Amino acid sequence: LVEEAKMASNSATKASMRFANKVQRDGTFVHKNLELDGLPEIGSCVEKGDPLYCVIDDIEERDKVAKHKDGEKAYIQNVRMVGSENGKADENKASITLRYN
Repeated sequence: LVEEAKMASNSATKASMRFANKVQRDGTFVHKNLELDGLPEIGSCVEKGDPLYCVIDDIEERDKVAKHKDGEKAYIQNVRMVGSENGKADENKASITLRYN
C-alpha cells in the first residue's frame, strides 16, 4: 500500500506548506513517531491512529497530520520525497510504502 501526501493545491497557500514536525520547548517532537522532516522513520511500526506524515502551514501556523487508518499494524518499508524538476517547494510530495505482516 502506498500513501501519497500531497501539498496544498490552492495557489494562495502553495508556498506556505511544507513537510515538518514541530519541536516543543523541551526539544522533543510534538508527533513522537515522526522525524524532524515530518515523515516516519523506515522500519518503524504504525498502528491505527499513529501519524504517517505532518504538513505545516507557515502562514496559519497550524499542522495537519495524516493518520494510519487501517486496524492492522504495518511497518514503514520505504519513504521517498518526490519533487518537480523545477525545484518548486509547493510541488513536493511524499510516497510512503507500508508493509503488512
